[in-house]
Amino acid sequence: MITAWDVIRLIFYLGILLGLMYGVLYLMRKYVYRSQGTGASHLNMKVLSTQMIMPKKFISAVKIEGHVYILGITDYSFTLLDKSDAAPEPEQLISGDDSVLARLRKSIKIS
Repeated sequence: MITAWDVIRLIFYLGILLGLMYGVLYLMRKYVYRSQGTGASHLNMKVLSTQMIMPKKFISAVKIEGHVYILGITDYSFTLLDKSDAAPEPEQLISGDDSVLARLRKSIKIS
């Protein structure tokens, strides 16, 4: 026969078990996963500009190690649209004949 004392003891042990699991997860996130991510921090990467063209579809200019990449981004993929070795000036990303939008129009042949 199950008594009230058995139920209280079961809830107590379940609380201890869940607390231990949460503690282990917290320590793993704090120490294990942080140490694995340090290799990516040496990569010199900066997002220069992001523009939404449709819902859940974006065009981004990303500078990685001195190269500028123009990426098409959707929910499920990244597509390289253009690559440049020279870093554009910030005002070139907004306007000008060699802007990101002008280069994108040239690459997909829209006048």
